[in-house]
Amino acid sequence: DDTLDLHGKTRDEALMLVENFVHYGVLHGAQTLLIITRKGYRSGKEGPVLRPAVEEWLRRHGKQRVQRVQEAPPRHGGSGALWVTLRT
Repeated sequence: DDTLDLHGKTRDEALMLVENFVHYGVLHGAQTLLIITRKGYRSGKEGPVLRPAVEEWLRRHGKQRVQRVQEAPPRHGGSGALWVTLRT
C-alpha cells in the first residue's frame, strides 16, 4: 500500500521512520507496507546494519501491529527490501 525508502539513513533515523511508518499504515488502513533497506554492501566490515535493525524492531516493537515480515518479491527489491503485512 505504501513504501518507505531508508537509503542513506542512519540506524537511529531508520528506526524512528519505521515506527512512524507502521503507525501511519495502521491509521490509514494499509494492509501491506514495503520498507526498502537496500542490501548494505557499503556498510563496512560488520555487514548490513539497517535490515537487521529494522527486522528486530518489527519483531519486538511492532508485533501488535505487524502480522508478518518477509523478504520482498524481486520486482519490489528482493533481499534489499522487507514486505510487511499489517494486522487487520
